[in-house]
Amino acid sequence: DACYALGLLEDDKEFDDCIKEATAWGTGIQLRQLFSTILLNCTVINPGLLWESNWKLLSEDILYRQRRLLNFPDLHLSDDQLKNYALSEIQKHLRKVGKSLEDYKGMAIPNSNVIEELNNRLITEELNYDMLKMHEEYSQLLHGLNSDQKAIHDFVLQSITLNFGKLFFVYGSGGTGKTYLWRTLLAKLRSEGKIALAVATSGIAALLLPGGRTAHSRFQLPLNPNEASTCSINKGTHLAELIMQTSLIIWDEAPMANKYCFEAVDRSLRDIMKGIKEDYGLKPFGGITTVLGGDFRQILPVVRKGDRHDMIQACIKNSYLWNSCEVHLLRQNMRLQSNWLDSISKDAMQNFADWILDACDGKQCSDIGESWISIEQNWMLPKSHDDFQSI
Repeated sequence: DACYALGLLEDDKEFDDCIKEATAWGTGIQLRQLFSTILLNCTVINPGLLWESNWKLLSEDILYRQRRLLNFPDLHLSDDQLKNYALSEIQKHLRKVGKSLEDYKGMAIPNSNVIEELNNRLITEELNYDMLKMHEEYSQLLHGLNSDQKAIHDFVLQSITLNFGKLFFVYGSGGTGKTYLWRTLLAKLRSEGKIALAVATSGIAALLLPGGRTAHSRFQLPLNPNEASTCSINKGTHLAELIMQTSLIIWDEAPMANKYCFEAVDRSLRDIMKGIKEDYGLKPFGGITTVLGGDFRQILPVVRKGDRHDMIQACIKNSYLWNSCEVHLLRQNMRLQSNWLDSISKDAMQNFADWILDACDGKQCSDIGESWISIEQNWMLPKSHDDFQSI
């Protein structure tokens, strides 16, 4: 360092000064062209050090360009992504004259996979989470899991870590913490820079999931699926690339969807994923760990002009996929754990929750018939001239 400071050794200061001076008038594209010209036509002592000293200047315009290109104003890029993009642009200039970054000692080589991800809006959106913030959120959510939730959480993460590619079904009535569990799993995966797709059968349920979409929107499902349906996902498309990089799929309100929807997604994912490994084509959902959730006591699939038998036949329980499902149950009503509830309110809510479960299980039938439910008087409003006011 002392010899460099005294000018006794050759260095690249003049090239460094040249790049910094050019920032006063040159665009990012022009600066990368200048860097390429210096490598091609000058004797650079330490190309790697020259790059490390100036990469931020050479990549200054990339974030703005990608935001415009992808029409994604909230896009954030890591230093590695910015470096890879700039190196890729420099590599293009060098290859026009038959040279490569590999010809220059100490120069980094661009990762083509990172460049492909940068140009894929779908992948960019799913990786655009603040990993530090996600880690903090995960730590907070993890602390609040009950024993049932924690067990399911561990089984799902084990399937992802060991690449088991299992299919889970989490069965729980309203208030048992399904959405809380989904948020915990999503935060965990996203804190590690992995892709976790959150979908739901209905739009309202999808809004409760961070980054949630309807299953029809995400997987391009047909509106009227049948036993031979597939999704409109072509190999080589951005959506296919997104699926190939996905570690986890969470599908909320699954009992509402027709079994043909799940089977269509299953066929399409098997076809796409076997492009990575042939064995993936033999696993449910192409070997991607998938968690379905919901409550069969709630709305079942709607079958046009169908009767009760048709609706039951349309459930996922009557799909070939059900035999591959690992079923887990959430039993604890987490809404009753609120600190602001006094003991009397908790008892009243518990009684009401138990009554709803009994009604759904057919244990509150009226003497009139099995399709009628008997409601206790204390849960009914007295008859009034002004019903709105009495409420």
